[in-house]
Amino acid sequence: MPLNPLHKQGGRVYLLAVMRFSDKTVCAYYAISNEYDKEGVRELVASNASAKLGMRYSVTGPAQSVHYFLDPAGRVFAMVTDPKYPVRVAFGILDEFHKSFTEEFGSKIASAPEDGLNRSSRTMLQSFVEKYADPADADALVAVQSKIDIVKTEMQQNIQQLLINTEQMKKIEESAEELHESSKAFRAGTKELRNKMW
Repeated sequence: MPLNPLHKQGGRVYLLAVMRFSDKTVCAYYAISNEYDKEGVRELVASNASAKLGMRYSVTGPAQSVHYFLDPAGRVFAMVTDPKYPVRVAFGILDEFHKSFTEEFGSKIASAPEDGLNRSSRTMLQSFVEKYADPADADALVAVQSKIDIVKTEMQQNIQQLLINTEQMKKIEESAEELHESSKAFRAGTKELRNKMW
């Protein structure tokens, strides 16, 4: 089966973070590698001086996208993904993550120091990153689109093979026609030779 063209080795969700908007303290975060750092998220959120409670924001660069929203309590929930990760899916995941995180750690966010909730929330953060590494796992529409893309790729390969086979059939038909003409000439030549011999 061909690879899903949306899927990348190593996943497409790179980092999840929770921070307070007021003092830009990152209370908890999880990244799939050291290549993805919470500081980039902090700087991006800090640079948005016009951020409003309840609003969603996305910033896309060549190598990654950052999706975040500011909840009514002034907490920022952020996600760093591959630039091709669907925005709608990212915010759906952030909504689910927000609900789960605030249910378990909501009262602690207001007073948590920098990285203060990392240890206690690591399992939750990591499970969200791993669970939704492929957007098709998070959204039925993306899953259907992935299947359509796979079928489309297979159909393109089938059409290419059909064109190759058609070309080969034309060559075989031409060879058969040449062989038929040669056999006619041979038959005529043998008939003429037989008539001369008698």
